[in-house]
Amino acid sequence: MFDNVTLRIYNLPNNYTLSNGINYLVKKDVNTWSGKLKNMRIRHSFNYLTIYGSLAKYLNDENITPLSREGVKQAIEKLEQDIGLSLENAVVCSVEFGTSIIVKEKPFEYINLFGYTNRLYRHVFASGNINRSIRREVSRFKGIETVLYTTPTGSFGFIAYDKIKEMRAKKQVISSFFEEENVIRLENKIFKRRGIEKIFKGGLTAYCLFDENIYLRFQKLFLNKYKEICKMGWLVNGIYPSQYTKLSNFL
Repeated sequence: MFDNVTLRIYNLPNNYTLSNGINYLVKKDVNTWSGKLKNMRIRHSFNYLTIYGSLAKYLNDENITPLSREGVKQAIEKLEQDIGLSLENAVVCSVEFGTSIIVKEKPFEYINLFGYTNRLYRHVFASGNINRSIRREVSRFKGIETVLYTTPTGSFGFIAYDKIKEMRAKKQVISSFFEEENVIRLENKIFKRRGIEKIFKGGLTAYCLFDENIYLRFQKLFLNKYKEICKMGWLVNGIYPSQYTKLSNFL
């Protein structure tokens, strides 16, 4: 499923103002302001609008439950209605695609088995132990056992972490289906617009996110990235991390 995305809308109508419902955070003048619409951060700068946040949380008030392709469409349509603008040509500048998996043991038992990959840097941290070089990207996971993989350019990444622990740290609502479970979150991340353009040869718009072929392409990218990561040989309940079966069913 898609989670956090960054969308940018260019060539705004003259004197565009957002409809009611936004909480303004900073407002310098009529052309330069930032605010929040539910969980979505919005920044207005002259002739473009930037929107960042979790589509799943925007639609369902939580982002642990997988959001279907139809759910992505509903979230984008709701966002269009709330901001009073079409997102048909909104440029996707960053995107996360991942899943939440219920496991029997505590997530760190599995996460500790995630080894190295030839093409990505591996960063591991636990409570109070965050590598400075990645503090900016993962500061929201402080205190949570996490393994993060990034490219040298910082355009791409893959992360595994304890989703329940993250949500409790942020005092977020956990759906009854997950609240008593151990849940690993896995996410493939494209942090930069040029990374998206490199993969998709010209970039993506918001409407592409619920296109079937694009969605399947993100599934394939996720699974390929997951398989690239070496999994160490210790068993957890008789199952190797590399033997998580049919991950695509969770996406």
